[in-house]
Amino acid sequence: LKIVLLGGRDSGKNAVGNLILGKEEFGTEERTLCSRRIGKVSELRVTVVNTPGWWCDSSAQNTPKLVKREIITSVALCSPGPHVFLIIIKATSVLSEKRRKALEEHVALLGDAVWSHCMVVFTCAEKYKDTNLEEYVESGGKALCWLSEKCSQRCHSVVPSDNSQRTVLLEKIQKLVTENGNSVFEMEAKILWVNEEEKREMEERTRLRLKKMKIVLLGAKGSGKTSALNTILARENNPKPIRTVRCQAGQEMVLGRLVTVVDTPGWWMNYFCDESSNFDRGELALSSYFCPPGPHVFLLVIRVDRAFTETCRRAAQEHLDMIGEHIWSHVILLFSFGDWLGDTPIEQSIESEGEALRWIVERCGNKYHVLNSKMKDKEFQVRELIAKIEKTITSSDNGCYYKLERKVLEQLEGTMRREKERARERLMKKKKQRQMARAQLNLEPLTELRVVLIGGPKIGKSSCGNTILSRDCFDTAAQTTSCTERKENICGKMVVVVDTPGCLSVTSDFLKASCAILLVVNLSSSFKDTWRKTLQKDLEAGGDQLWSRCMVLFSYGDMLGDTSIEQHIESEGEPLQWLVEKCGNRYHVLDNKNWGDGAQVKELIDVMEEML
Repeated sequence: LKIVLLGGRDSGKNAVGNLILGKEEFGTEERTLCSRRIGKVSELRVTVVNTPGWWCDSSAQNTPKLVKREIITSVALCSPGPHVFLIIIKATSVLSEKRRKALEEHVALLGDAVWSHCMVVFTCAEKYKDTNLEEYVESGGKALCWLSEKCSQRCHSVVPSDNSQRTVLLEKIQKLVTENGNSVFEMEAKILWVNEEEKREMEERTRLRLKKMKIVLLGAKGSGKTSALNTILARENNPKPIRTVRCQAGQEMVLGRLVTVVDTPGWWMNYFCDESSNFDRGELALSSYFCPPGPHVFLLVIRVDRAFTETCRRAAQEHLDMIGEHIWSHVILLFSFGDWLGDTPIEQSIESEGEALRWIVERCGNKYHVLNSKMKDKEFQVRELIAKIEKTITSSDNGCYYKLERKVLEQLEGTMRREKERARERLMKKKKQRQMARAQLNLEPLTELRVVLIGGPKIGKSSCGNTILSRDCFDTAAQTTSCTERKENICGKMVVVVDTPGCLSVTSDFLKASCAILLVVNLSSSFKDTWRKTLQKDLEAGGDQLWSRCMVLFSYGDMLGDTSIEQHIESEGEPLQWLVEKCGNRYHVLDNKNWGDGAQVKELIDVMEEML
């Protein structure tokens, strides 16, 4: 007995196939290719072919060629032909005229003779199983009555989760087969021939195209993008992971293909797009440029061992939407840290995590893969990932590559060129200023230096204080609520550091000979005009003289990588540039994670002494 399942997406085809075969043979996810399963049911050898579903409201004209080709291919998968076509419809959905027409057009791909082999199967929940089928059809309107008549009133309803209903369903299928004299459906030879030729040509084009594969990795900071790159390209992981600050491309031969993987800067998982720095956003937008003419797929990397909240979902959506509105058809979800799952299926993890993660999975077209970078035999999981990427490429309606528009690319390149030139000019200006300041240092060096850290909450003031004093004397876990002083002898002078709460009004009391005011800015996030105005307001009480004692101190210096701070200032825009200029072009960067030998602190003290 050979059966083909037809129907729209999420109609329940998979569940009906499992009911017929008496076991879980078909997964829950929608597919773009036919899948065939063979089983033995009551001494009967049963072949079930599940076809890809179409969008219920879409005409055949709007259905991808790949799906239409697979519907026709289903006949060839049960040679010499299927006995029965089961048209699966979810009983709880309304068969409108638009949906009826869509169904008719998709079934018509097989030819007019197919209807004599068709039977309608309604899938329903347990509470609807006692509904009278004839009454249900009559109350369903003209569209449903038309379908029933087209199938010569051959209709049946099942609760797919109830295995006791298998026998009755098979009896009705056998009755249809008997009515047709045990004959199979034979498609017109010309339709099959044309379909096979198109499929052969498509596979050949795909084979030639897929000798090269281009991938871009996207995700939050710490999601495991770099580790995924190393796993895909069969490279060793760095024992001391380095943050990806700029787009970096790696290329290796993988399973007979030249694979290019582009690693990109991540966003903070709780930062929306407008909170990420302009530099990071620019790098993300240019990621496609690193694998011309464009990537085949984007792998959105998400840690499977961390909670995925609505904030995480919105952050991911906004950063991907910024790259381009058509990006999602080229995105595959890559779950990192797969070892954490153990024996738990990823589907169970997705469902238990909640709506936010399920939304992302659906937005990616239910395309996902788990990567375990700790597994010794990594080739198998990479082979599976490559196969999923190939499937995404061949089923894409928007072309093989995701292409960055030429006009957009030229604008981005022009902006970056101008920023680099301005960054070079700013650095030269700073060097000249410091040379002039050092030439005027005729007085004895300061024996005491008072440093006041000013800025909003959670920008790294306390961490900067600890770095300057080379010890953990300020609490970085709790928010600073009052001014706190700590001191240490550094380079022969007593350095007093004052950590302040956010939004502290700075008065003229700070105008002491040895007092420097450091305006702390988190360079890993966007510097908005509201923050500039807040800092300006905080310093108003001290008058214009106060600005001559101010300089900008950038925290999170480890996020810079090999990018110059001048380039960051220029890319971040007018608010930050205004602040730096207001401070007389005085600025310094602190890496609060890697204190090193104290050279960065010594340079900071030199700059402050020159300023004072």
